[in-house]
Order: sequence, then C-alpha cells, then structure tokens
Amino acid sequence: MRIRGLRKNYQVSGRCLEVLKGLDLDLADEGITVVLGRSGCGKTTLLRLIAGLETADWGEIAGGEMTDPGKIGVIFQEPRLMPWLTVEKNILFGVKKKRQDREALSYLLALTGLIGFEKARPFQLSGGMQQRVALARALAYEPDFLLMDEPFAALDYFTRTQMQQELLRIHQKENKGILFVTHSIEEALTLGTKIVILENGICGKSYDLGDVAFPRDLLSEEMLSRKRELILRIEEYCQ
Repeated sequence: MRIRGLRKNYQVSGRCLEVLKGLDLDLADEGITVVLGRSGCGKTTLLRLIAGLETADWGEIAGGEMTDPGKIGVIFQEPRLMPWLTVEKNILFGVKKKRQDREALSYLLALTGLIGFEKARPFQLSGGMQQRVALARALAYEPDFLLMDEPFAALDYFTRTQMQQELLRIHQKENKGILFVTHSIEEALTLGTKIVILENGICGKSYDLGDVAFPRDLLSEEMLSRKRELILRIEEYCQ
C-alpha cells in the first residue's frame, strides 16, 4: 500500500487544526508496520483515512499498482462486539458467503483460540478473549490488509503480552500485511518488522527490524540499544 501527500484538517472551536501535513508512507503487504507516536499525534486519524471511515483533504491512498487499496479489515481500541450476539455470530457478522460460514468459523475459532466459546456472549468473556473475537471477525471478512488501532492498550500487562504473541502467531500463519499503531515503544519493538515514528503530522524516521527474529528478547543488548535509539529520537521531536 502506498500513501502520498496525505493531509487532514479539523475545525475545532473556530480554528483549523492540522493533524496530518502531507504524510508519505509505504506499507508492505506481508509485514507488520508499526506507527509509533504519542497520544494525539494523528495515528487513529491515519487509520480511519486508510479504512475509508473519513475523507482526506488531500493525498492518495493506493494499493501498489492499483488505485484501490483493496479490502481493509479494522480492529479498534475496543472490541466493539454486538452484546446480544454469541461469539460465533459476532465473528460471522456481515459475512456474505453463507455456504462457507461453518468451515470458515471452525478455522477462525481454532486460529484465535476460541474453541469452546462459540455460544458465549461478550459479557462472559475477558478483555483478551473479546479482542480475539474482534480479530476473528476482521479475518472473516478476508481482508487484503489489517489495520489495528492500539487493540491491546486497555489490557493488563500479562494479557497484553499474551495477545502480542498470539498476533505474531496468527500473522505468521495468515501472512497478511498489518498496520499497527501504538504509543508503546516496547510493543513496537515486540511486533514491528518496520517501525515508523509519526510526529508533527508526518512520518519521520523509520527503522527496519525485518532481520530480527521472533520472538524477541527486549532485554537483549541489541533490543535495548534499539529502544534507546527510539527514545532519543522521540525526545528530539518533543523538544
């Protein structure tokens, strides 16, 4: 996916707030690109524009040689499940290929570790389990690309760590391109094959971690060095 010259403004209290200022970004169709930035820097706005939930004031979002970026699956900060539907009905919500529903459901339940919870309703699930359902629902759509808007931010440390490893496992099996936004440096280093810092409305410095194998030891000398470099770069933006 190729993004060029993306601009987005909002009118706030009678003044123009410029959130994205000509942003350029290239997204691999198989890796996990992590956009790292502080709260309010425009990460969610970027995802909403790619997903088509908002319209850019200027710029282009295209998929490789195509003008259309393809089918986009979105996972939000909250699971946003239908509370009156069971797990299986939440997963298949909006799926049109009815003849393939049962086969697809069995695969997704196994993939996301939800076997045995098909008839449960969202209020009966933990936060981590609800996010598994949201992930399965996004995959049921058979997207070409996944957008993930800080989906683990509200989880406790232990559940968040578990979900990060689950995402890596699923990504390895499904091999879909993912754009994952976060304000956590540790999460970016855990998940990213590429890390891009978003600040002042544009994508600044990027870091290629494609040669660093998963799972990653964040306490290793190499990862601590990369963390230090990211912290110093972000501190420069904040000055």
